Amino acid sequence: TQTMLFAAMVVLLLAPRGDMAPKAAVAFSLGAALAAPFAAIIKFAVLPNFETFSAFSLILGLYLVPVGFLVAQRWWTSPALVFMAMAMAFQFVPLRSPANEISYDTGQFYNSALAIIAGSCVAAVAFHLLPPLPPALRARRLLDFALADLRRSAVATQPPTLKELEQRMYGRLADLPDKAEPLQRSQLIAALTVGNEVVQLRRISALLPLDPELNTALSALAEG
Repeated sequence: TQTMLFAAMVVLLLAPRGDMAPKAAVAFSLGAALAAPFAAIIKFAVLPNFETFSAFSLILGLYLVPVGFLVAQRWWTSPALVFMAMAMAFQFVPLRSPANEISYDTGQFYNSALAIIAGSCVAAVAFHLLPPLPPALRARRLLDFALADLRRSAVATQPPTLKELEQRMYGRLADLPDKAEPLQRSQLIAALTVGNEVVQLRRISALLPLDPELNTALSALAEG
């Protein structure tokens, strides 16, 4: 159960990374494997020699502060290192399992460590078995959706508001993969601009006698 729980957590955490998710999952698994010996050393070799809360905080800080520093680095400088450090911080706390009455049960620790590492590895395998769609296909699908929205809004009985249209188009611009061509970004922006003009023209047509000519033009737009 714990293995599947951590596998699901890693998948949900890394899925928004898109094309980087498979490599990030491998780095995350490596980070989880590195966190286990550090947690074991701190839990079984260092902490039994100290009893105060200040000493406990200082010992954890000696591990978490450097790891947190690595996590805070700009991810594009060394993505693998950042994801590995993220796993070292993310998996350390459940491995260490701090409590008011500390348990030094080695069997429980090994079971938890094995479950966490296995869950991270399962997530890495899952990303490689079901990789994200190719960037070119994702970009083409986003453009097709934008064009379909534009055509529907041209003849819809209740067209979307400017805010709704902008939210959809901005969301698709944000979802475009990094490898998308500049022309594809320009096409999305053009679809947003034309959509805004269509919505505004339909508002004006409610005040001025423009319906016949406007409907003819918008019908042609909807048909491509």
